Amino acid sequence: MLWFAPVRIKSAPGRMLEVKSVETALEQMRQWVDWPVPDKLAAAYVVCARAIDNPTPEAIAEARQAFVEAAREAKVLREG
Repeated sequence: MLWFAPVRIKSAPGRMLEVKSVETALEQMRQWVDWPVPDKLAAAYVVCARAIDNPTPEAIAEARQAFVEAAREAKVLREG
């Protein structure tokens, strides 16, 4: 697993989930797919897949940031 600092998202009405890995981020983003796929979601998916292929600390940090932006765009990010 490629771990990163937790990102809290809404997983269902009244429920939250802490996403702590690139792999879990990919799993969660698969559930948000709507057509057409939003730009930040499409980009985050690519960035996370690239981090799995080349798991450097920088790539993992970039994947986390891309996931945060995609979660914000999907209106599931729990900030604060």
